[in-house]
Amino acid sequence: KLRGTISSVTLAPRQGAPWLQVVMDDGSGKVTLVWMGRHAIPGIEAGRELVVEGRVSVVDGERRMYNPRYELR
Repeated sequence: KLRGTISSVTLAPRQGAPWLQVVMDDGSGKVTLVWMGRHAIPGIEAGRELVVEGRVSVVDGERRMYNPRYELR
């Protein structure tokens, strides 16, 4: 479970499917949140505080969380 502030929101299609990528800073560093199959999520925008829950993995040296549960703050 992580809490932080969204610094960027990007739509990054992969193999024809939309991937919403959100970079969040939780105070200890950045984590990329990825929602596969999503174009947008209402309320997910830069500057917004967010609490996410899920499994953190390391891909190409960066922390990522795929399809996390989230709560807008």
